Amino acid sequence: MPLPISGLSAAEVQEQQRQGRVNFTRTPHAKSTREIFLENILTVFNLINFAIIAFLFGVFVWSDDIRLLLDSVGIITVVFANTAIAIVQEFRTRAILENTRLLLSREVTVVREGKEIIIEPSEVVEGDVVKIHRGEYAVVDGSVIHSLGLEMDESLLTGESLTIEKPVGSALFSGSYCVAGTGYYVAERVGQSSYASRITALAREYKFVSTPLQKRVDKIFVWSFVIALGLALFEILMRAQTGGLSDLDFIRRIATVVITLLPEA
Repeated sequence: MPLPISGLSAAEVQEQQRQGRVNFTRTPHAKSTREIFLENILTVFNLINFAIIAFLFGVFVWSDDIRLLLDSVGIITVVFANTAIAIVQEFRTRAILENTRLLLSREVTVVREGKEIIIEPSEVVEGDVVKIHRGEYAVVDGSVIHSLGLEMDESLLTGESLTIEKPVGSALFSGSYCVAGTGYYVAERVGQSSYASRITALAREYKFVSTPLQKRVDKIFVWSFVIALGLALFEILMRAQTGGLSDLDFIRRIATVVITLLPEA
């Protein structure tokens, strides 16, 4: 022990626990494998694609025109590839979040009744003296009471790439990473009130707002799709009057128009 630190007593820890001043945070719900597959497969655009594929395949069975079968296979390939990419990305994201959660849930060293003990991060209470050294994350917010060349990386929180020296009296934020030195800090904000938890809460409340340019592009896409459907319907009605609905080239052309305007990624 580099300096005489007594930390909290057993009675003080129990009192803090009784008042709910513990480092408890609600674990966000992670998507299950079933949810990931269903959300990426059963999309509106995929359902439209599947309907077109089924229609083309049905016409192929009726006409025995190999071009319709090739069209169906081509559409299936594109839909499958894009859906597979989306699913893989979701699984990678889930894996990264899970690894980060496990990294932040490593055991920590605290000083209680003059002795260093190892506990789970969720057992840290307000007022605990927490030890941190190179390779560890700060699990709660607090003030440094002893620093021996302590340097922290706060890029995860602030985006600042440079390491920051933490002398005695400086603030330490949960989620920051110790890149050098050793130190002790007193836990001041734990659980949902910690800096990392508040950032996470804000991120969950964030709602994407389209820019004016994005809104205009979306409107152009929607109106283009509506106009294309209208033109396709008009041509179908005109063909119906002349009895040309059985023309395979006409069927392929209509399917191509609709597929072209559907986002495939």
